Amino acid sequence: MNIKETDAKAIFKKEGIRVPLSFEVFSAADAIRGFNALGSNAVIKPIGIKGRGKRGLVSFVSSGDEAAEASMQMLGLNVDGHVIESLIIEERVDPSREYYFAFSLDFASAKAVAIAGNGGINVEDGKASLEKYYFDLGGGFGVDEANRLIEAAGIAEKEEASRLIMGIYKIFCAYGAETVEINPAGVDRNGKLIALDAVISLDNAQIGHDEVRDGIGARMRNRGWSYVDIGGDIGLVCSGAGLAMATLDMISMAGGKPANFLDLAQVDGDGLYEACCILSERGSMKAILVNLFAGLNRCDEMAEGVRRFVEDKKPGLKIVVRMAGNRVSEAEEVLLGCGIRNFADLESAVKAAVDA
Repeated sequence: MNIKETDAKAIFKKEGIRVPLSFEVFSAADAIRGFNALGSNAVIKPIGIKGRGKRGLVSFVSSGDEAAEASMQMLGLNVDGHVIESLIIEERVDPSREYYFAFSLDFASAKAVAIAGNGGINVEDGKASLEKYYFDLGGGFGVDEANRLIEAAGIAEKEEASRLIMGIYKIFCAYGAETVEINPAGVDRNGKLIALDAVISLDNAQIGHDEVRDGIGARMRNRGWSYVDIGGDIGLVCSGAGLAMATLDMISMAGGKPANFLDLAQVDGDGLYEACCILSERGSMKAILVNLFAGLNRCDEMAEGVRRFVEDKKPGLKIVVRMAGNRVSEAEEVLLGCGIRNFADLESAVKAAVDA
Protein backbone atom coordinates (compact mmCIF):
# COMPACT_ATOMS: atom_id res chain seq x y z
CA MET A 1 0.00 0.00 0.00
CA ASN A 2 1.24 3.48 -0.88
CA ILE A 3 0.51 6.29 1.54
CA LYS A 4 -1.51 8.91 -0.34
CA GLU A 5 0.73 11.47 -2.08
CA THR A 6 -0.69 14.43 -0.15
CA ASP A 7 0.02 12.67 3.16
CA ALA A 8 3.46 11.51 1.99
CA LYS A 9 4.37 15.09 1.15
CA ALA A 10 3.19 16.19 4.59
CA ILE A 11 5.56 13.63 6.12
CA PHE A 12 8.39 14.85 3.86
CA LYS A 13 7.75 18.44 4.91
CA LYS A 14 7.85 17.49 8.57
CA GLU A 15 11.31 15.99 8.02
CA GLY A 16 12.55 19.23 6.47
CA ILE A 17 12.22 18.15 2.83
CA ARG A 18 10.86 20.98 0.69
CA VAL A 19 7.60 20.23 -1.16
CA PRO A 20 5.27 22.44 -3.22
CA LEU A 21 2.19 23.89 -1.56
CA SER A 22 -0.64 21.59 -2.60
CA PHE A 23 -4.31 20.72 -2.11
CA GLU A 24 -6.32 17.56 -2.72
CA VAL A 25 -9.09 17.83 -5.31
CA PHE A 26 -12.30 15.78 -5.52
CA SER A 27 -14.33 18.05 -7.83
CA ALA A 28 -14.09 20.96 -10.23
CA ALA A 29 -15.09 23.30 -7.40
CA ASP A 30 -12.18 21.96 -5.32
CA ALA A 31 -9.84 22.62 -8.24
CA ILE A 32 -10.97 26.24 -8.46
CA ARG A 33 -10.58 26.75 -4.71
CA GLY A 34 -7.15 25.14 -4.81
CA PHE A 35 -6.00 27.32 -7.68
CA ASN A 36 -7.28 30.47 -5.97
CA ALA A 37 -5.42 29.51 -2.77
CA LEU A 38 -2.21 29.02 -4.74
CA GLY A 39 -2.78 32.29 -6.57
CA SER A 40 -0.48 31.54 -9.51
CA ASN A 41 0.34 29.01 -12.20
CA ALA A 42 -0.30 25.50 -10.98
CA VAL A 43 -0.05 21.86 -11.96
CA ILE A 44 -2.89 19.36 -11.50
CA LYS A 45 -2.46 15.58 -11.67
CA PRO A 46 -4.13 12.39 -10.42
CA ILE A 47 -3.18 10.71 -7.16
CA GLY A 48 -2.11 7.07 -7.21
CA ILE A 49 -1.40 6.71 -10.96
CA LYS A 50 2.05 5.63 -12.11
CA GLY A 51 3.59 7.19 -15.19
CA ARG A 52 1.31 10.23 -15.10
CA GLY A 53 3.56 12.31 -17.34
CA LYS A 54 3.84 9.66 -20.06
CA ARG A 55 0.07 9.13 -19.97
CA GLY A 56 -0.65 12.83 -20.52
CA LEU A 57 -2.25 13.13 -17.09
CA VAL A 58 -0.31 16.17 -15.88
CA SER A 59 -1.91 19.50 -16.73
CA PHE A 60 -0.41 22.96 -16.28
CA VAL A 61 -3.09 25.55 -15.60
CA SER A 62 -3.06 29.32 -15.31
CA SER A 63 -6.63 30.04 -14.17
CA GLY A 64 -9.38 28.60 -12.04
CA ASP A 65 -11.42 27.77 -15.14
CA GLU A 66 -8.49 25.82 -16.62
CA ALA A 67 -8.06 23.97 -13.32
CA ALA A 68 -11.76 23.05 -13.29
CA GLU A 69 -11.63 21.84 -16.89
CA ALA A 70 -8.53 19.73 -16.26
CA SER A 71 -10.10 18.17 -13.18
CA MET A 72 -13.28 17.26 -15.06
CA GLN A 73 -11.24 15.59 -17.79
CA MET A 74 -9.34 13.41 -15.29
CA LEU A 75 -11.79 12.59 -12.48
CA GLY A 76 -13.55 9.31 -13.13
CA LEU A 77 -11.08 8.07 -15.74
CA ASN A 78 -10.28 4.37 -15.57
CA VAL A 79 -6.54 3.85 -15.87
CA ASP A 80 -5.44 0.21 -15.85
CA GLY A 81 -8.40 -0.72 -13.66
CA HIS A 82 -7.89 2.20 -11.26
CA VAL A 83 -10.63 4.85 -11.29
CA ILE A 84 -9.26 8.33 -10.62
CA GLU A 85 -11.15 9.62 -7.60
CA SER A 86 -8.86 12.43 -6.44
CA LEU A 87 -6.27 14.81 -7.82
CA ILE A 88 -3.57 17.03 -6.42
CA ILE A 89 -3.20 20.67 -7.41
CA GLU A 90 0.03 22.36 -6.42
CA GLU A 91 2.23 25.32 -7.17
CA ARG A 92 4.12 24.95 -10.43
CA VAL A 93 7.88 24.54 -10.27
CA ASP A 94 9.96 24.67 -13.47
CA PRO A 95 13.12 22.80 -12.44
CA SER A 96 16.45 23.41 -14.12
CA ARG A 97 17.49 19.84 -13.29
CA GLU A 98 15.68 16.74 -12.06
CA TYR A 99 17.03 13.99 -9.81
CA TYR A 100 15.86 10.65 -8.48
CA PHE A 101 16.31 9.60 -4.84
CA ALA A 102 15.06 6.47 -3.12
CA PHE A 103 15.55 3.93 -0.38
CA SER A 104 14.18 0.46 -0.90
CA LEU A 105 14.40 -3.09 0.38
CA ASP A 106 16.24 -5.45 -1.96
CA PHE A 107 14.86 -8.89 -1.21
CA ALA A 108 17.33 -10.69 -3.49
CA SER A 109 20.32 -9.53 -1.45
CA ALA A 110 18.45 -9.22 1.87
CA LYS A 111 19.78 -5.67 2.14
CA ALA A 112 18.52 -2.13 1.84
CA VAL A 113 19.60 0.02 -1.08
CA ALA A 114 19.99 3.77 -1.45
CA ILE A 115 19.57 5.06 -5.01
CA ALA A 116 20.38 8.42 -6.62
CA GLY A 117 20.76 9.78 -10.14
CA ASN A 118 19.04 11.76 -12.86
CA GLY A 119 15.27 11.72 -12.51
CA GLY A 120 12.10 12.25 -14.49
CA ILE A 121 10.53 10.21 -17.27
CA ASN A 122 13.84 8.47 -18.06
CA VAL A 123 13.51 6.58 -14.76
CA GLU A 124 10.03 5.38 -15.75
CA ASP A 125 11.45 4.22 -19.10
CA GLY A 126 14.34 2.42 -17.43
CA LYS A 127 16.83 4.59 -19.32
CA ALA A 128 18.22 6.60 -16.41
CA SER A 129 21.70 6.02 -15.03
CA LEU A 130 21.27 5.44 -11.32
CA GLU A 131 23.89 4.85 -8.63
CA LYS A 132 23.10 2.33 -5.89
CA TYR A 133 24.56 1.76 -2.45
CA TYR A 134 23.63 -1.48 -0.67
CA PHE A 135 23.82 -1.71 3.12
CA ASP A 136 22.64 -3.77 6.08
CA LEU A 137 19.79 -2.12 7.97
CA GLY A 138 21.45 -3.12 11.21
CA GLY A 139 24.65 -1.34 10.17
CA GLY A 140 22.89 1.88 9.35
CA PHE A 141 23.41 4.54 6.73
CA GLY A 142 25.02 7.89 7.53
CA VAL A 143 26.14 11.17 6.03
CA ASP A 144 29.42 9.70 4.75
CA GLU A 145 27.53 7.05 2.78
CA ALA A 146 25.11 9.67 1.49
CA ASN A 147 27.97 11.88 0.29
CA ARG A 148 29.67 8.99 -1.50
CA LEU A 149 26.41 8.20 -3.28
CA ILE A 150 25.93 11.85 -4.27
CA GLU A 151 29.48 12.05 -5.62
CA ALA A 152 29.07 8.85 -7.64
CA ALA A 153 25.78 10.11 -9.08
CA GLY A 154 27.35 13.41 -10.15
CA ILE A 155 24.83 15.58 -8.30
CA ALA A 156 25.96 19.20 -8.17
CA GLU A 157 23.82 20.30 -5.21
CA LYS A 158 25.80 18.21 -2.73
CA GLU A 159 24.78 19.80 0.57
CA GLU A 160 21.11 20.01 -0.42
CA ALA A 161 21.13 16.42 -1.66
CA SER A 162 22.80 15.14 1.52
CA ARG A 163 20.10 16.69 3.72
CA LEU A 164 17.35 15.32 1.47
CA ILE A 165 18.79 11.79 1.40
CA MET A 166 19.16 11.68 5.17
CA GLY A 167 15.59 12.94 5.51
CA ILE A 168 14.09 10.18 3.39
CA TYR A 169 16.33 7.63 5.13
CA LYS A 170 14.81 8.68 8.46
CA ILE A 171 11.31 8.19 7.01
CA PHE A 172 12.33 4.82 5.51
CA CYS A 173 13.42 3.57 8.93
CA ALA A 174 10.62 5.16 10.97
CA TYR A 175 7.91 3.54 8.86
CA GLY A 176 9.61 0.21 8.23
CA ALA A 177 8.80 1.00 4.61
CA GLU A 178 9.48 -1.10 1.55
CA THR A 179 10.23 2.02 -0.51
CA VAL A 180 10.55 5.77 -0.04
CA GLU A 181 11.01 7.54 -3.36
CA ILE A 182 11.20 11.00 -4.91
CA ASN A 183 10.94 11.26 -8.69
CA PRO A 184 11.68 13.90 -9.49
CA ALA A 185 13.38 16.14 -7.00
CA GLY A 186 13.74 19.37 -8.94
CA VAL A 187 16.25 22.19 -8.65
CA ASP A 188 14.22 25.40 -8.40
CA ARG A 189 15.21 28.89 -9.52
CA ASN A 190 16.96 29.46 -6.19
CA GLY A 191 19.12 26.37 -6.63
CA LYS A 192 17.25 24.45 -3.92
CA LEU A 193 15.95 20.90 -4.15
CA ILE A 194 12.20 20.38 -3.90
CA ALA A 195 10.31 17.06 -3.94
CA LEU A 196 7.84 17.22 -6.85
CA ASP A 197 6.55 13.73 -6.11
CA ALA A 198 6.53 11.59 -2.98
CA VAL A 199 6.10 7.84 -2.58
CA ILE A 200 6.03 5.94 0.72
CA SER A 201 5.19 2.28 0.14
CA LEU A 202 4.30 0.01 3.05
CA ASP A 203 3.56 -3.02 0.87
CA ASN A 204 5.20 -6.14 2.28
CA ALA A 205 7.12 -3.99 4.76
CA GLN A 206 9.72 -6.19 6.43
CA ILE A 207 9.16 -4.85 9.92
CA GLY A 208 9.18 -8.14 11.80
CA HIS A 209 6.49 -7.15 14.31
CA ASP A 210 3.38 -8.85 15.66
CA GLU A 211 1.01 -7.75 12.91
CA VAL A 212 2.82 -10.06 10.48
CA ARG A 213 2.12 -13.03 12.77
CA ASP A 214 -1.41 -12.33 13.95
CA GLY A 215 -2.87 -10.73 10.84
CA ILE A 216 -3.69 -7.32 12.35
CA GLY A 217 -1.62 -5.48 9.76
CA ALA A 218 -3.12 -7.47 6.89
CA ARG A 219 -6.66 -6.80 8.13
CA MET A 220 -5.98 -3.07 8.44
CA ARG A 221 -4.41 -2.85 5.00
CA ASN A 222 -7.22 -4.89 3.41
CA ARG A 223 -9.53 -2.06 4.47
CA GLY A 224 -7.33 0.52 2.78
CA TRP A 225 -5.69 1.80 5.97
CA SER A 226 -1.98 2.39 6.50
CA TYR A 227 -0.73 0.38 9.50
CA VAL A 228 2.70 -0.34 10.96
CA ASP A 229 3.33 -1.99 14.34
CA ILE A 230 6.23 -0.35 16.19
CA GLY A 231 6.18 -2.28 19.44
CA GLY A 232 5.07 0.11 22.22
CA ASP A 233 2.09 0.19 24.57
CA ILE A 234 0.07 3.23 23.42
CA GLY A 235 -2.18 2.40 20.47
CA LEU A 236 -2.74 5.18 17.97
CA VAL A 237 -5.67 5.88 15.62
CA CYS A 238 -5.35 8.96 13.38
CA SER A 239 -6.82 10.55 10.26
CA GLY A 240 -3.96 11.55 7.97
CA ALA A 241 -0.38 10.32 7.84
CA GLY A 242 1.08 13.70 8.76
CA LEU A 243 -1.13 13.92 11.85
CA ALA A 244 -0.20 10.35 12.80
CA MET A 245 3.52 11.03 12.44
CA ALA A 246 3.30 14.19 14.55
CA THR A 247 1.35 12.31 17.25
CA LEU A 248 3.95 9.52 17.30
CA ASP A 249 6.67 12.10 17.87
CA MET A 250 4.73 13.81 20.68
CA ILE A 251 4.14 10.49 22.45
CA SER A 252 7.85 9.70 22.28
CA MET A 253 8.86 13.18 23.46
CA ALA A 254 6.48 12.83 26.42
CA GLY A 255 8.25 9.63 27.47
CA GLY A 256 5.68 7.20 26.04
CA LYS A 257 6.07 4.30 23.66
CA PRO A 258 3.72 4.31 20.66
CA ALA A 259 2.47 0.87 19.68
CA ASN A 260 1.67 1.55 16.05
CA PHE A 261 1.15 3.91 13.15
CA LEU A 262 -2.43 3.88 11.86
CA ASP A 263 -3.84 6.30 9.28
CA LEU A 264 -7.58 5.88 8.58
CA ALA A 265 -7.86 8.92 6.26
CA GLN A 266 -11.52 10.01 5.87
CA VAL A 267 -13.07 7.43 8.19
CA ASP A 268 -16.70 7.27 9.39
CA GLY A 269 -18.14 5.92 12.64
CA ASP A 270 -18.33 2.31 11.42
CA GLY A 271 -14.74 2.44 10.23
CA LEU A 272 -13.50 3.88 13.51
CA TYR A 273 -15.40 1.21 15.46
CA GLU A 274 -13.83 -1.52 13.34
CA ALA A 275 -10.33 -0.03 13.60
CA CYS A 276 -10.52 0.18 17.39
CA CYS A 277 -11.80 -3.39 17.60
CA ILE A 278 -8.96 -4.73 15.46
CA LEU A 279 -6.29 -2.66 17.23
CA SER A 280 -7.52 -3.75 20.67
CA GLU A 281 -6.75 -7.37 19.72
CA ARG A 282 -3.06 -6.52 19.56
CA GLY A 283 -2.64 -6.80 23.34
CA SER A 284 0.16 -5.36 25.48
CA MET A 285 -1.36 -1.87 25.40
CA LYS A 286 -2.29 0.41 28.27
CA ALA A 287 -4.15 3.01 26.19
CA ILE A 288 -5.54 3.86 22.75
CA LEU A 289 -5.19 7.47 21.65
CA VAL A 290 -7.71 8.53 19.00
CA ASN A 291 -6.59 11.75 17.28
CA LEU A 292 -8.90 12.80 14.45
CA PHE A 293 -9.74 15.88 12.43
CA ALA A 294 -13.09 15.92 10.64
CA GLY A 295 -13.44 17.81 7.38
CA LEU A 296 -15.83 16.10 4.99
CA ASN A 297 -16.61 13.49 7.64
CA ARG A 298 -18.26 14.26 11.01
CA CYS A 299 -16.97 14.16 14.57
CA ASP A 300 -20.34 13.10 15.97
CA GLU A 301 -20.46 10.02 13.73
CA MET A 302 -16.89 9.10 14.67
CA ALA A 303 -17.74 9.59 18.34
CA GLU A 304 -20.57 7.07 17.90
CA GLY A 305 -17.95 4.62 16.68
CA VAL A 306 -15.93 5.18 19.87
CA ARG A 307 -19.06 4.82 22.03
CA ARG A 308 -20.02 1.53 20.37
CA PHE A 309 -16.49 0.21 20.83
CA VAL A 310 -16.42 1.09 24.53
CA GLU A 311 -19.89 -0.32 25.23
CA ASP A 312 -19.61 -3.46 23.06
CA LYS A 313 -16.02 -4.48 23.79
CA LYS A 314 -15.49 -3.02 27.28
CA PRO A 315 -11.74 -2.76 26.64
CA GLY A 316 -9.53 -3.05 29.69
CA LEU A 317 -7.42 -0.08 28.70
CA LYS A 318 -7.75 3.70 28.74
CA ILE A 319 -9.39 5.36 25.74
CA VAL A 320 -8.14 8.89 25.10
CA VAL A 321 -9.83 11.03 22.44
CA ARG A 322 -8.88 14.27 20.79
CA MET A 323 -11.29 15.27 18.00
CA ALA A 324 -11.56 18.56 16.16
CA GLY A 325 -13.50 19.88 13.20
CA ASN A 326 -16.98 19.28 11.81
CA ARG A 327 -19.66 18.82 14.57
CA VAL A 328 -17.19 18.51 17.42
CA SER A 329 -19.69 19.90 19.98
CA GLU A 330 -22.16 17.12 19.20
CA ALA A 331 -19.32 14.60 19.41
CA GLU A 332 -18.37 15.78 22.88
CA GLU A 333 -21.92 15.07 24.10
CA VAL A 334 -21.77 11.52 22.67
CA LEU A 335 -18.40 10.87 24.29
CA LEU A 336 -19.48 12.21 27.69
CA GLY A 337 -22.38 9.77 27.53
CA CYS A 338 -19.93 6.88 27.71
CA GLY A 339 -17.59 8.56 30.21
CA ILE A 340 -14.94 9.85 27.79
CA ARG A 341 -13.65 13.40 27.66
CA ASN A 342 -12.68 15.02 24.37
CA PHE A 343 -9.35 16.79 24.90
CA ALA A 344 -9.17 20.24 23.34
CA ASP A 345 -5.44 20.03 22.65
CA LEU A 346 -3.16 17.22 21.57
CA GLU A 347 -0.52 17.83 24.25
CA SER A 348 -3.03 17.13 27.04
CA ALA A 349 -4.36 14.05 25.25
CA VAL A 350 -0.86 12.66 24.81
CA LYS A 351 -0.08 13.25 28.51
CA ALA A 352 -3.25 11.38 29.51
CA ALA A 353 -2.28 8.42 27.32
CA VAL A 354 1.31 8.35 28.56
CA ASP A 355 0.14 8.57 32.22
CA ALA A 356 -2.41 5.75 31.82
